[in-house]
Amino acid sequence: MLEAIPAGERTLKNAAEYLYTMALGRRGNLDQAIQIAERYIQQEASSSGMGPVLTLMPFVSRAYLMKGCLAKSERICLEALNPTIKHNLRFQYASGSFKVDLGEIYYERNQLKLAEQSVREGLKDNQHWENIMTEGFGLVALAHILIAKRDFHGAEQVIDQFETRMSHPTRPAEFDEEYHTLRVRAQLAEGRIEEAAVWAEAIQHSGAFRQHPDSYRYTIAKILIAQHRYAEAVEMLTNMVILPPVGSFRSRQISVQLH
Repeated sequence: MLEAIPAGERTLKNAAEYLYTMALGRRGNLDQAIQIAERYIQQEASSSGMGPVLTLMPFVSRAYLMKGCLAKSERICLEALNPTIKHNLRFQYASGSFKVDLGEIYYERNQLKLAEQSVREGLKDNQHWENIMTEGFGLVALAHILIAKRDFHGAEQVIDQFETRMSHPTRPAEFDEEYHTLRVRAQLAEGRIEEAAVWAEAIQHSGAFRQHPDSYRYTIAKILIAQHRYAEAVEMLTNMVILPPVGSFRSRQISVQLH
């Protein structure tokens, strides 16, 4: 398909490569998406242009992060952010994305101070470019970091920002689950179990739950566990379909499998 685009149509070819790998990633075909993206990056590295590198390197970093390959994602981010490398301006527009990815890596390693600093820097760098994907991933990551630090007031403020940014019906599909569940997870972590339970009861009788139950089962199960309703939690998780690893669902999938 991509081979049908004339070699001279550099801009069109770059856009097609990016959209194709993004489509594969959203379908959960991360291995294939990474393979294709890295092939084009290598091809471009041997030529004079930098187009696919500009568009695909942040995608590859995120894809490795979603797969749980933290070291590979970290290597890409650090290389791109190294100010001494040749063409050091090539990743300027994507520096926010790389810093957010690094923050998530530090979070997974429980380096919470570094994680918060990196994500906040990434969000600041992204302000000029207003990339909604970088902002979405960054705000979700920052909320999780602040929850882990037990800064619940700060987490609520970040969740307010996230919900406002993602309130449009055309928000990226990657953030659908977090849009509906991030606030209640913060409440649960703070020990506000009654508030979380009210949400769980209401959501199970909603049209949203009937249409996409697996977007809510994990959070509901955590609430049931907090209420010591273990048999119901097991049933909730047993009925859950493990979705392809789109968005930032890798940690959730690991948690579900451990339960």
